[in-house]
Formats: sequence, structure tokens, C-alpha cells
Amino acid sequence: MSNFFGKSFCWASHRFAVIFLLFFFILLIHACGGRGGEEECENPNELRAGNEPDPRPMARMMRVMYKQGEEMRSRILAGDSISSDAFPLLNYHTQVPTDPSVLGPDFDRHHAEFSKAWEELMKSPDSVRYNLMLQACMGCHADHCPGPIKKIRKLSIVQ
Repeated sequence: MSNFFGKSFCWASHRFAVIFLLFFFILLIHACGGRGGEEECENPNELRAGNEPDPRPMARMMRVMYKQGEEMRSRILAGDSISSDAFPLLNYHTQVPTDPSVLGPDFDRHHAEFSKAWEELMKSPDSVRYNLMLQACMGCHADHCPGPIKKIRKLSIVQ
């Protein structure tokens, strides 16, 4: 027995609780790879530092498109204009994907839908057309690469 804040405390009688708490914290730290943060746990395909390979060209371009989407959203919400000069349509569909089996007629159809939604947004920028462009993104990702859908959905502008 030892003195713990003026009271007797027996480690032997609390050993199970201490071991359980240690195991729980180790498991919690391991679940997020020691990095913490909701985003890192939810999307294991995100680029990480260390010895993991660089993402494929299509994945890198999709990340640029995501950043563009964030900027478009900010500008639309602020009432500022957007244009194809500031936000060019990137040729992501010509890049090497992480999984080459996604390429084909279905992928091409999704690309055409996204391109049309992007063109409509550039002609007349507003939150409705912006959200339609995001829907085109999510439609393709639902069929081919579902990981980023939650992140893309957060870009939506609530009407």
C-alpha cells in the first residue's frame, strides 16, 4: 500500500482498471496512426509523410481540384465572381489513376457530366450551379472511388 493524496491506495486491487486504461489509450493512439485528427483517420488514402509512395497523377490533380472547389465556394459565398481564367477545367481524366480499372465508358460519362456542370457554373456562377458541379464529382466518386465523398460533400453550399 502507498499513500495516494492522503488515503491508502492499493495498486493490486486497481490493477485491472489501470491495465484496461493503458490498453485503451494505446489502442486509441494506434487507431489514428499516432497522428490524431478525424480527417486522417477517415481517409486512409491521403498523402502521408514517411515512406509511403506519392499519389498517382490523377489523385494529385483531384487534390488541386478540391482546393479550387474551396476557393470557388468562398468566392460565391462572398458574392465575388469566378471565371474559367481563375478556375480552369483541369484534364484530370487524362491522368494516370491509382486504379487503372476505373477508366472506361462509365468514367468517360462521368467526366462529360462534370465538364458540363463546370461549364454551366462558369457561364453563370451561383450556389445552385456550384452544388450541381459537386454532385457530378460525388456521382463519379460513388461509382469509382468513394473515399473523398464525405470531404466533397462538406464543400456544398447550404441553400
